[in-house]
Amino acid sequence: MEHREPPRNSRRDRRWVSVRLAGLVVAVAGGFLAGQALVQWLQDQEDYQIPFRSIRLETELPAWYRGEIADFLESVRRCAREAELLPVLRLEPRRLARTFGAHPLVDRDVRVSYPPRGIRVALRFRQPVALVEISATERYLLDETARILPMEEVDLARLRTLEPLIRIWAEGLAGPLTSEPGATWRPKPGVLCLDERNGRIPGAAGLAGFLVRKIRELGPARAPALEILDIVVTDPAAKGRGLFLWNREQTAILWGAAPGEESLGNLTADQKWAALCDWSRRTRHRTLPPGDYWEFTREGRLRPVPTRATAGQTSNQAPTSGKVAGGSG
Repeated sequence: MEHREPPRNSRRDRRWVSVRLAGLVVAVAGGFLAGQALVQWLQDQEDYQIPFRSIRLETELPAWYRGEIADFLESVRRCAREAELLPVLRLEPRRLARTFGAHPLVDRDVRVSYPPRGIRVALRFRQPVALVEISATERYLLDETARILPMEEVDLARLRTLEPLIRIWAEGLAGPLTSEPGATWRPKPGVLCLDERNGRIPGAAGLAGFLVRKIRELGPARAPALEILDIVVTDPAAKGRGLFLWNREQTAILWGAAPGEESLGNLTADQKWAALCDWSRRTRHRTLPPGDYWEFTREGRLRPVPTRATAGQTSNQAPTSGKVAGGSG
């Protein structure tokens, strides 16, 4: 069979197609790079950047917050180390949720929307419920999860007029492992070996949160017997009794285990609170001699426990030193 060469015009056409394809590839690549450069240029333009301070907060600041919305936004920005200008075209969907969620006063329930006219953020604030006093100069503000809150952003005087704030008395105890706001309270290494009561502060914070909700539900006309001022975590007279309460009537009540930590067969936190409410209504003489305290029975009532100091035994004495007896006002 005779071999025939393809026509010259055909070979020329194929070369021309290859050249055009190569040119098209180069053009597409160049266009892509140019597009990237354009996007980068747009991101740096003022029209495509939003000042962090212009974010709209859809949740009202708590009345106890020390400052205005601008102060809070600046605190959030500094805490997350965000820039003052946000690139609109480069914002990831969850970026601002993480930014606000990193602030010690913000719960993780953060919702961000991007409407045409700006960024809006809805969130939930953590509620301060307890003030831990290690000493006269060392204090920590906690929520019910034992999260350390920024004291400088909370107006304590204002908070006390609006919400119950229970003092956790911790005289003689050590501070937390990490004292920075946002950290969860944990004892320092080795402290529990020296004094196991250091481990009760997280449970006391949980109890404070429970009591604050119950006291709030009673309203301003609540009985003084149900106004809990202090939770005492120190129990030098005997081990294993748990947490003590100190109310506005300067009466000591042995609460025991923190909510959720009760052993099988013991009263739950709700059952104890119901017993306290019943006790405040039915028991007319609630004030006891110094050192005596009230405790819960298995039947859901309160009974007085007298001191045994006269018999030379102080194991039943409540941990009510002069400092605790003064209350938290």
